[in-house]
Amino acid sequence: MFHKALWKLNYKHSKFLIWALWLVPLYFLPFTYYQKAQKTAYLIKKFPDFHYEYYPNLQWTIFEMFILIGLASVLIGLERSSSTMDFSFSLPFQRTTLFLSKWFIGVTHIFGATTISSALVVLVIKTSILDRFEDVDTWLWFYLFSLLTFIAVYTFSLFVGTICGSIFSQISLNIIFLYLPYGLFELMMSFIQVHWSQGNQSFYLYSDKIRDFFNAITLPKLLFFFEEYSATKERFQMGTPSLMLLVIPILYIIVSLIIGVLLYKHAHCENNGKILVFDRLKPFFMIGVIICFSMFGGSFFAQDNFSDQSNIFSYYIRAILTGTICYFILRKVMNTRFQWGKR
Repeated sequence: MFHKALWKLNYKHSKFLIWALWLVPLYFLPFTYYQKAQKTAYLIKKFPDFHYEYYPNLQWTIFEMFILIGLASVLIGLERSSSTMDFSFSLPFQRTTLFLSKWFIGVTHIFGATTISSALVVLVIKTSILDRFEDVDTWLWFYLFSLLTFIAVYTFSLFVGTICGSIFSQISLNIIFLYLPYGLFELMMSFIQVHWSQGNQSFYLYSDKIRDFFNAITLPKLLFFFEEYSATKERFQMGTPSLMLLVIPILYIIVSLIIGVLLYKHAHCENNGKILVFDRLKPFFMIGVIICFSMFGGSFFAQDNFSDQSNIFSYYIRAILTGTICYFILRKVMNTRFQWGKR
């Protein structure tokens, strides 16, 4: 898994994203908390009746996930788009070793950046006035959840790269697939609302629980379960999700890593630059994309709070038009090569 030559090669191709992977949590976590501690100490000294307000800000995790998507896309997708994969496959290493070396360099930096940033936050809180207001015990859980979630996003992004033929398709499909569970939930809700908004009350009775489930299996939204918090007098504590939620990123890591290794071993270079590497996946991909876009087009202007015959009719008209447009666009782009540097 670790070979010095492969480590240097992967680092050379992705060093700017690796540095960004470190800088984003270092800025948004310890540096921001240090500024917060300084500001809080000043306000308490100036205003004796100052009331501390706790606002969990996890927006930075989205930036971190986009960096991880970019890192995985550079390590695999850029190889295909620039035709350097032929050079990689010519190296005296097995393809499994090549894939695991890409996974290992990403996981190593994810672990280092997340661990050091979280440790510095705890140090800032414990050595500043923030220790009077915030509880650091939950940071252990947040650290564990964020570490596993980031590794899961990166592993899943590498897996998606094994079926994509270019960096453009890998980035696009990574974003789509990572948000797909919650997107499918919203599409299903719109479909049911149009057809049975009055008649199927039992579905809406459990819709919140169903939404929580789809939120949980949508990796970019998993960490936002921490945004809830509890307060006792002046002390605040970050809300802790159920420990069972840890199963989700762990399953993402295991399944994505196993399938990614298997697909990378059987990767071919003749479809480099195209959207998909494996021709057998194209019919399933086109059917899935057309169905999703049809449902999106049908529900985009759907009316709320009632379902009558005219609304259902307009839903299907929009769905058919959107699906038809999507079909012709896919036919055009599926065999188009997005490639440069080919000699």
